[in-house]
Amino acid sequence: MKHTLELPSYLEQDDAVRDRFKRLKQRPVTLEVQGLGKEFETPGGSVTALKDINFQTHKREFVCVIGPSGCGKSTFLRCLNRMNDSIDIATVTGNIKLDGLDIYSKNLDPVALRARVGMVFQKPNPFPKSI
Repeated sequence: MKHTLELPSYLEQDDAVRDRFKRLKQRPVTLEVQGLGKEFETPGGSVTALKDINFQTHKREFVCVIGPSGCGKSTFLRCLNRMNDSIDIATVTGNIKLDGLDIYSKNLDPVALRARVGMVFQKPNPFPKSI
């Protein structure tokens, strides 16, 4: 026996939900990504990992990044905390602003950024004797 569940379209929202989203979008923008791209140079040529990613999040907005394995979720998150800075074969293009500040500005300390923008790895690698 096959069970199916009919879900309403995300486009069909009641007035309370629509009003909540309207108020959310009036809050200050905390993260803005414009034209984000990332490429790797490999012996076989250039590989495009991310292309023209654009979005905004607002104060107190909760965002999930989901998708199948290998689709670029971790690559995208690494761009948000500048973990690509030490990878010579990687090129990041576009703009990322956190609270209005360009996170790739030469004046911004990557260590200070990483104190605000964390990343939880799927397979953590703790320091010996730290647990």
